[in-house]
Amino acid sequence: MSESLTWFGHSAFRLGSAGGVRLQIDPWLANPSCPQAERPTDRVDPVVLAELRKR
Repeated sequence: MSESLTWFGHSAFRLGSAGGVRLQIDPWLANPSCPQAERPTDRVDPVVLAELRKR
């Protein structure tokens, strides 16, 4: 597997490593820019939340 960077819209990204690790950054997968094929994601290793918001 090669390295990859996938943008899901807004500030959501997935980084893929050559070793097969998939890192999700701000995984807001319900945002309108996220492709339907990526909802829900099939596998995730660590998740990074860059910001937290109160509702």
